[in-house]
Amino acid sequence: MRLDINAPLVKMALAASRWPRLTIAVWVLVLVFAVGVAARFGDRLEGGFGTVPGSISARVDATLEEKFDQPFAQFIAVILHPEPDQPVPGLSGAARDLQTVLGTDSSVRRTMQWSKSRSDRVVVLVGLNAQSLAAAERLVPIVRARIQSWRANHPGIAVTTTGVAAFDVDVAEYAAQQASAGEQRVVPVMLLALLGIFGSLAAAAIPLAIGMAAVVATVGLLGAIACFLPLSAFAINIASMIGLGLGIDYSLLTISRWREIREAGASAQQALTQAVVATAPTLTASGLTVAAALAAILWVPALDAQGLGMGGMIVALMAVVAGLTLLPALATLAGPYLDRARWLPGPSLTATGIARWEARVGVVLQRPKTFLFGALVLLVTLSWPAGNLLLAFPEVAQVPKSLEAVRGWHLLSDSAGATELTPIRVIIKAPDAILSAQRLQGVAALITDLRTRPWVGDIRSPLSGTNKLWIRVAQAAGPERVKRLLPEPARWYVDREGKRLLLDIITTPNISNFAAKDLVRALRHENWSRFPQLAGCQIDVGGPAAQALDIDDAVIKAGPIVVGTVVLITLLMLFAFTRSILLPIKAVVANAFTVTAALGVTIGLFLNDTSARMIGLSGALPGIPPGLVLLLFCVVFGLSMDYEIFLLHRVVEGHRAGMSDAQAIRYGVGRSAGIISGGAFLMILVFAGFSLTDLAVVKMLGVSLAVGVLLDATVVRLILVPAFMMVAGRYNWLPGFPPVMTPPDMSLTRK
Repeated sequence: MRLDINAPLVKMALAASRWPRLTIAVWVLVLVFAVGVAARFGDRLEGGFGTVPGSISARVDATLEEKFDQPFAQFIAVILHPEPDQPVPGLSGAARDLQTVLGTDSSVRRTMQWSKSRSDRVVVLVGLNAQSLAAAERLVPIVRARIQSWRANHPGIAVTTTGVAAFDVDVAEYAAQQASAGEQRVVPVMLLALLGIFGSLAAAAIPLAIGMAAVVATVGLLGAIACFLPLSAFAINIASMIGLGLGIDYSLLTISRWREIREAGASAQQALTQAVVATAPTLTASGLTVAAALAAILWVPALDAQGLGMGGMIVALMAVVAGLTLLPALATLAGPYLDRARWLPGPSLTATGIARWEARVGVVLQRPKTFLFGALVLLVTLSWPAGNLLLAFPEVAQVPKSLEAVRGWHLLSDSAGATELTPIRVIIKAPDAILSAQRLQGVAALITDLRTRPWVGDIRSPLSGTNKLWIRVAQAAGPERVKRLLPEPARWYVDREGKRLLLDIITTPNISNFAAKDLVRALRHENWSRFPQLAGCQIDVGGPAAQALDIDDAVIKAGPIVVGTVVLITLLMLFAFTRSILLPIKAVVANAFTVTAALGVTIGLFLNDTSARMIGLSGALPGIPPGLVLLLFCVVFGLSMDYEIFLLHRVVEGHRAGMSDAQAIRYGVGRSAGIISGGAFLMILVFAGFSLTDLAVVKMLGVSLAVGVLLDATVVRLILVPAFMMVAGRYNWLPGFPPVMTPPDMSLTRK
């Protein structure tokens, strides 16, 4: 594949280096505009997780909204209690005053004091004017702001808001804060590391500038998109994490090539022109592959996954644009200052460093089968725990108590009331009147059956337990009369058409979220035909546990499509890049080993009680969130392809210049290993910022990504890939290449 200087991408990069000040001015305008958009519309990014469109739980939510007069279909709990050491009398009166204030808010449908209230604690249930969990999550900050305004006039009273929607919002916002704090912790360290790698302040500053420019532009674009589409705030997390890493990688790629050409005798501008021509196609192929891998997450129909996919895809594309325009412009203005300062010690990225890497890979090439076998054994061993993969989110007790919703959950747990925030909601839809005597007999029999189950704490319904009163009324007066006679709370559990009835099942306090999902699954597969009075009825099971189960199922269902999309795009991109059949297949297999090994290490650390406590958790986690598994696959696979393309670009370059297989591999590794190892080290620093958090999911993400990048940059790229290519020999290049290119500069090649 001949590098055509008239190709659009190369032409764009050369234009940026020719007019550097104009290019930088354009970027400054773009970034100022992006900051303005983000400041104005950034709050439109949603902080929760939402539901899966078209799922059973979403259908239950929609039915409650459209067919029932149920003011607490979506609700939060507001707990009023005295501030520490400040007992305040009259909590009930303060609660009534708060109800009056909230009653005038358009976000609130209705309020009521909860029976779980105590003398030192009053709980107000707030029904939200929301059609779904996602809509409820958007209203939580609004209601909390109204409560804080009220609280300013009631000193001594503490107010804690909890509930499913509040919990989702708090976790998402805390994750964003922790990710941002982690990045801020590592940026100074990264700058020092870049200074050590590049040996030049100008060269060290450029990667950070490229990465930050890509991130800021992406955040502005995400804010604009959020005006038209629902978008999770997780989009910013993935954008800042991936954007900074890609900016570093692309800067390493171009600047190291510039130094290599400079050392061969070219002037600064000549070296930059040749470096741009040589690296622009590689940079673009890498960025497009990473973007495609992260875009594959969009197949998962969940709000947080959609945000991750959108943010990752956009920032990868922005990193390419910045690498093709801003990077050449800054490098042109920096000129000779990109060279290593003589007063800074450290290895050179050119002749000395190349010689060292060539010597190291030479050891692998002397015994390729031995090193290939050893690398595979290591990766398989690390992957072994992945066979025991359990899919689950951390329990509420494992989430930091600094979150308001978690503190509220613990307050209610003291009185065994927390499970009432997460009822299993069962809607029974009859083809006729649900309040007829026959149907009510079936409902009563179902309730009686459910109450015998050890995990059922209480059931809320229009019927009062096994009382036959309403059945007798239905027999005597008919279903319409029954509906009119129902008191208001009971009337909320029957729809306006009189064909649907709601049961709220409250689980016992000992039931975990993981177990609650299994209960929902069992209820959905229940044999309802044993209740003949309910023949012809449709029974849907929803509620928070059902929503979590539907998200899990959606991720699992989308998993093969996501994996297939990433693998197919990888194969096509690498075939176009190398014109080889075997090398793309090898890359997919090697990347799969990297992902499974990183997942195996993560499972070994987080699902074991001893190791979990050693890394700062309260104990072993029940499992790995299914979305994190897919995210790990897409991010690690994408970044692995980043390094794969860097390596293969130089190997293919040597092969097309007429080198033998061993020479081409030594040539390629010698010139890419420094970039790969340096980029991986800095990427690991970014991910390390995540692992220092006390939020289990974020810590898990940081550790798994750091392990994945570490294994890929060492075991896979520097041992497995060279050893495999050496063993494969001429089969690497089937079905063959176009005519041989002009040989690269051989002065730095060790034979």
